[in-house]
Amino acid sequence: MVEAQMRIKEERINATVETFTEGGILKTTQILDVNRGHEARLQFQPDKLKPFVEVYYYQVGSSGSIASAYRPESGQYTVSEGQEKTLPSLVKSATPVVDDFIVGLLIPEGMAALRDRLMPDMKGWQISKKNGLVTLSLKKNKASSVVVLDQKTYRPVKMNFENPGSAILWNFKYAAIKPIKAPHDEKGAYLVAQFDALLAKARTTSTAAKTGLDNLLSCYDQPSSLGYTVTTDKESTKVFYNRQYAYQSDALAEWKYDGKTLSLYNKTTKKFYSGPASQEDVITAVASTGSRIETGLRSLIQGRNPYRLMLNSYTNVSSKGNTTASEPAEVLFADSPFADMKITVARKDGFVLKIESTPKTQSGDKLPTSVSTFQRNTGENTQVSSPASASKGNLADLLR
Repeated sequence: MVEAQMRIKEERINATVETFTEGGILKTTQILDVNRGHEARLQFQPDKLKPFVEVYYYQVGSSGSIASAYRPESGQYTVSEGQEKTLPSLVKSATPVVDDFIVGLLIPEGMAALRDRLMPDMKGWQISKKNGLVTLSLKKNKASSVVVLDQKTYRPVKMNFENPGSAILWNFKYAAIKPIKAPHDEKGAYLVAQFDALLAKARTTSTAAKTGLDNLLSCYDQPSSLGYTVTTDKESTKVFYNRQYAYQSDALAEWKYDGKTLSLYNKTTKKFYSGPASQEDVITAVASTGSRIETGLRSLIQGRNPYRLMLNSYTNVSSKGNTTASEPAEVLFADSPFADMKITVARKDGFVLKIESTPKTQSGDKLPTSVSTFQRNTGENTQVSSPASASKGNLADLLR
């Protein structure tokens, strides 16, 4: 059994496990595509506890490890990176709920763990051969174990473990491996910091609208870096975001936050703070200056795409053709119960250049239209330093 798995480098395994307890029966199906020791894709089919497909992807290499989780019904996936050197250690670290037996299928010598589990009682096992199967069975006290192997390949096809009040039944089918596709290669998939039910995609009225919307959304899905200056009739705000820090500057405050340390300069009181802060502290501190975190930046800090929140499942998006604004662009019209929005989107990368938003009341009446224009900028000049005239203090002083 151990040597049989060691001879097979890659394969697909369809594993069904039924758990019997006094509370009922839970049946789970797991589909594993594995390149042993290097890469694996594990798909959980829907069951009573989780009525949707969930996919896990794992890869280990010389430079480190990657683990992803993907939910096809929403298109969302997450990614975490680590330094695990083996698939079993990566799987147990990233997804502790995966059964130890499935973990044993990930490496050539993985069946050794099952063998070692059976060895102490080896003398008590009964062996029989029938219809091309080898059956090993053991009864001890009130417990029983049955392992059924294919007589030609010596691969497990069934395992049954029973104790008073509970039982676990495994069934296995083997096939040629399917291409192992990482979540980022799945059509329509997008990266999120964590799974979020609020990020439901808007409906589109044409192929052109769908293409334009996909282009827009991809620009703001966990971007590696994104900078813009947004201008309305009331204010202008400079924003920069990357995976190391967030920065904002407007007429009232300038600040930078890296997830642990906040540097904030209150332009009105001339007070400066640099020190530890949580996300909640940042929101409160910026508000204390009379400013606020720009809407898009706040979503990005929280790991959300601001336009997936804005253009949700209550929204219909249509294409209104192309235009030449500051650069070649497409105009999308978004109709929702809350507002009508005309959104100008750069054709080359989906960057939003302009939003004309007309809010609606509950009765459907339209309120005055607001216009926001966006100009690209880079991460230059995003250091927040204390002017010579600034007074320094703790965060509590800044909030007073």
